[in-house]
Amino acid sequence: TVENLAALIRRGGASAWSPLVAVQPGGHKPPFFCVHPAGGNVICYAALARELGAAQPFYGLQARGLDGRDEPFTRLEEMADYYVEAVRGVRPEGPYLLGGWSLGGAVAFEMARRLGERGQEVALLALLDSPAPHASQRGVEVDEAELLAGLGEDLGLHVSAEDLRGLTTDERLALFLEHGRARALVPSDYDLAQARRLLHVYETNIRAFGNYRPQPAATRIILHRAGEAAGADSHGAPHPSAADPTLGWGALSTAPVEVRRVPGDHVSMLSEPHVKALAAELGRLLEEASAATAGAARTAFDIKTQGA
Repeated sequence: TVENLAALIRRGGASAWSPLVAVQPGGHKPPFFCVHPAGGNVICYAALARELGAAQPFYGLQARGLDGRDEPFTRLEEMADYYVEAVRGVRPEGPYLLGGWSLGGAVAFEMARRLGERGQEVALLALLDSPAPHASQRGVEVDEAELLAGLGEDLGLHVSAEDLRGLTTDERLALFLEHGRARALVPSDYDLAQARRLLHVYETNIRAFGNYRPQPAATRIILHRAGEAAGADSHGAPHPSAADPTLGWGALSTAPVEVRRVPGDHVSMLSEPHVKALAAELGRLLEEASAATAGAARTAFDIKTQGA
């Protein structure tokens, strides 16, 4: 609100940064926490939160570094620890409902694993076309032209890696912004400095994903795979585990991975019209997880009261 902005200016600046973004803070149901993809932003979840309805609280976890004041996390494990603390600031005790698209699914998996180690229950871990890290990706140098082309694809821009090769980083970003403004996908006042920050976060997240060595977890995983693609990695390229229905998660879960096919490809599954089907499927899972945890809480209460 204008009043809050005025109060912020009077205080001399912004409050301490938090990764939590209240995409849809209202509603009476247990909150769903969804982790950012490689680009770091959570605006990609706006349509999904809207389709889930006003009764379902929806929090995005946004990457550090997008504001230009802090450096992004270089290790996925660090990221997961920080996000767990932020989530527990909103919901101190489980059960927790977690999810993430693309790279965000790997972060959500590590969050679930760490919450489990602390004795906290994760009632739902919903991965949205998220591949598990593959050994072949470790130590591979990031190709900036390929990376920007993949980010452009995520945003709906048609900028190929070939268009970007032979250019400096700033020239690549300027071309990227030109295409984005022409299609009204990038705000007119979005400048080169902001684009540099986004690229830095994106590259750092990709490296963190490539260097992540996950340990198996007992959390139930539900993988929503895009029906129009064989599987994608964090920046749009075919993933080494694409032939595996579980995208590599079967080897990391002590429980069977449940695979659900949803319409669209890796990017369009979160946009109209395909997001409606994803929201319907995810909404059922959220309802089931909430009902199961409420039932368990009632049972525990009954046992305690009978004992008393």
